[in-house]
Parts: sequence; structure tokens; C-alpha cells
Amino acid sequence: VEPEDKKNRRRGKGKGKDKDKDKKVVEKTKGKGKSSTKRPRRVYEPFDARFQQDLKAGALLKGRLRVNPRRREEAYVTVEGVEVDVILKGRKNQNRTVDGDEVAIRILPLEDWDSAERLEDAVEDSDESEEEGVQEDDSGLESLTELVEKKLVVGDGGGGDQARAWTLDEINNQIREHKRRPAGKVVGIVNPTDQRKHIVCRIHKAEKLEDLSPATSVTFRPVEDRFPFLRLQVPTDSKKEMKRLKKLELTKARDKFILVMVTKWPLYSEAPFCGVVEVLGEMTSKENQISAVLLQQGIEQTHLGEFSKEVISCLPSTPWEIGDKEISLRRDLRSWRIFSIDPETARDLDDALSIEMVDEKTARVGVHIADVTHFVRPATSLDKEASKRATSVYMVDGVLPMLPRLLCEELCSLNPGTDRLAFSIVWEISLETCDVLSEWIRQTPKPSFP
Repeated sequence: VEPEDKKNRRRGKGKGKDKDKDKKVVEKTKGKGKSSTKRPRRVYEPFDARFQQDLKAGALLKGRLRVNPRRREEAYVTVEGVEVDVILKGRKNQNRTVDGDEVAIRILPLEDWDSAERLEDAVEDSDESEEEGVQEDDSGLESLTELVEKKLVVGDGGGGDQARAWTLDEINNQIREHKRRPAGKVVGIVNPTDQRKHIVCRIHKAEKLEDLSPATSVTFRPVEDRFPFLRLQVPTDSKKEMKRLKKLELTKARDKFILVMVTKWPLYSEAPFCGVVEVLGEMTSKENQISAVLLQQGIEQTHLGEFSKEVISCLPSTPWEIGDKEISLRRDLRSWRIFSIDPETARDLDDALSIEMVDEKTARVGVHIADVTHFVRPATSLDKEASKRATSVYMVDGVLPMLPRLLCEELCSLNPGTDRLAFSIVWEISLETCDVLSEWIRQTPKPSFP
């Protein structure tokens, strides 16, 4: 007689009956009120458990994924050593990734590569002799160790049983010979993009939104088409989170921008699940539209707010002028006619030009860049803040500066009639042949100024 506890385990009862509960779908049997369970249909393949090791061994390719905003079913990965971008066709080959993820990919068989018409603008004609393309080989597969020793890239058709090996040279030869773009599929995410944490959306479809309960179903549509639709994951066991969502007035947000973040993307879900971070405001507001664009690009997190006291303390005292000692260390170009090409409203003139005739056949051309390094010293609070911001962001009605305005609009702006420090490069060029006859460039910590 079979023991009762063993019988229960075999039948899925007793201990362990709730295992993988989140991976099952509960359905009510019609008319009887009974429930039965079945595994949901898998939409995506799980990531390769060995993809990190295979990457280190050189058996996979790696690059940053870019989604075609006009055709989300297409994505591209730029891979070092491959002459054109690898295409990922279809969401299954993109495998739960979003624009900006750094991914590990496997090359698919040649018959899955993109057509010649799609590649005609991506490949340059070459007159050099090329080796013959890789031929199909039915002799069997080499071991991973042998592939690594030969620095090969493994490609397969999805099941692994039809895998074949490509060298980077063979991939490039196939690109040139057949003018076809290599196709691949994602087998792992190396580094997920930070954009997963801030995707600006609007409500696309909602059921029982006003109730805001576990029965609520909300689908979000990102404002940028390169991101997938997302599904709201309403918490069932967190009163604090439910209270927060109600405080955000999500129930009144049908016509508002909403900031969400990806929380998970199960194998059985076509769309990722997300949580609501913030309700931004009405979509018809210009201010909210600008804020949505900045947030989506990850700019608002780095550029918002005033500069800290630590950053401001790194700035020189005003009024500021160039000292005699500093002038003695530089080449004085203040007698030259130097000009910038900027609109009258421009306030940060960071580069300028000069040109003069040396003789009838020779011109002296100069490019002059504001010497920001004189004020931004390495490893200071100012340097760290500038590194974080990376650039000034120009909008229709304003600018978010990389540096405090004292620098970008005054001391590091090559304003007319003022002495400023600059880094200058000067060429003497033949007007007949356009050859560079001589050049002058000051590659020292103390460059020149106009």
C-alpha cells in the first residue's frame, strides 16, 4: 500500500503544492465552480545560463541594443569587429530586452540573415580579393574548447542542434559577398539600461481603474515607440503600495503623463510588468511635455536643481581677470581678428574661428576653443558634477547647463571685446592645393587665448 503522504506528493497535494504557483493560471470550470491549473504558454525562451562564461570565452557577441522606433519588431546591435549592425528580427529574438540594454547575442544561420535589398546602403563595395564564404558542414560540431581556441562565434537556429561556427572574418566575408545583414538572437542581458527605471507613458487601456484593486488591469503606451507596451502590476499584499497609488490619483490619470519602471518580464508575458513611479501631469501642457521628454532621456535626473555649495565653492571670485603671469605662459592672440558663428541671442560662445592671408597663395586658419580646464580642476566637486551632466541640454525655451552660468556664459564664453583663455590650433594652408604647409598646436596645460 502506497503511503498517504507519498500519494499526496505524487498527486500534487500537501507539502509543495504551492510550488511555482506564480507560474500557473487558475481557471474556473464552467458551471461547476471547480478550479483547475495549467501552465501558461511560454512566449520567450529563458536566457542561456552560460552566456556570461561564453562571452568571456569569445563564443558570443556583445553590444548595445537599439530598437527601430518606426518598426519595433526590428532591433540592431553594433558589434565590434562586424562590419554592419546585426539585426534582431521579431520580439522573440529580442527576448525581453528594451532599447539601450547591453546584450549577448548568438548569430543565426545564413538563411535567416536579412535580404540584400535591406543592406545595399550599409555595405561599401570592395575591389579587394575575398575568401570564399563559409559552406554548410554536416560533419558535426566541434567542442566549445575548440571553438574558443579558434576564436569562433557560435551561431544556431534556436535549438542548438543545428549550431555552426563562424569566425568574424567569415561573417564579414558573407556580408560582402552576398550583401546580407547578419541576424541574431539575444541569449542574455549583460547590463540592463537605466531607462528601464524611467519610461514615460500614457494609459492605453484600463479596466476597473477606478476601483484600483487586484482586479484592475492597465496597459501603458510609452510616448516613445522604441519601448514596448507595459502592464501595471497591482500589488496584492502591500497596503502601503496601494495607498501610495491612490495618493498619486492614478484613477484620474487617463489624460496625463505617467512615469513607470519595469519590475519584471516573465517568460509567459508578451509585455513587461511595471510599477507606477509618478503621475506627471496633463499631456496638453507644454511644460509637462518638455518634462516628459527630459525624463525619458534620463536628463532631468542629472540636470535638475541648483548647483551645490561644494560646486559653487570651486568657482573663482569675481570680478575676475587674466593675471600677467598667466599671460606670460601663453601665446597672445588678442591682436588677431577672431569671430564666432552664433546667433545674437547665444550666451555661451565656446568656440571661434580666424582666417588671414599670409601671402597670395597661403592662408592662416585658426580654431579657438574656450579653455574650460583652467577653471575645472580634476577630481573637484565641479569636475564630478560636470562629468555627471556631460553636456548642456538645449530646449526650445531654455537650457540646462553643464557648468555654472558664471563659467559657461561669462568666464568660458569668448564674448566680444573681452580677454578670455582658449586652446588654439592654427594651420597654414595652400590655396592652390589645399595642403597643410604648417600647423601650430599648443598641447600643454596652459594653452593660448585670443
